[in-house]
Amino acid sequence: MSAQKQPSWSPDGSRIAFSNLVQVYMMNADGSAQTQLTNSSGFNRNPAWSPDGGQIAFQTDRDGNNEIYVMNADGSAPLNLTNNPASDEQPSWSHATSVCKDHGRQKGSAGPNDPDCHPEKDKTPDLAP
Repeated sequence: MSAQKQPSWSPDGSRIAFSNLVQVYMMNADGSAQTQLTNSSGFNRNPAWSPDGGQIAFQTDRDGNNEIYVMNADGSAPLNLTNNPASDEQPSWSHATSVCKDHGRQKGSAGPNDPDCHPEKDKTPDLAP
């Protein structure tokens, strides 16, 4: 595996999600049990754990431009949240279990009062404008 980048610690501190800029992986905090979570063409990066540790949001260009997806922590059930022509990058979660997106900003992420940060509905965040 190439260099590991963009680490994101699980809320309980037991696991780390990370990207090699091509795929998203997860491992135990001690470095054991590395598991590939994504397996798609394009780049998959910037993993971000949900506050409850059950999901991971990430950025991918598998659909032709940068979109925000969310998947279960085991890599199952990936779901495109943004699906629009804008470049959606650097996902983060608010403490109220909302996913936020960043429209190509260089640093930081959208906050809970940002119009691009929407409350989660039925465990499936909706980021439609």
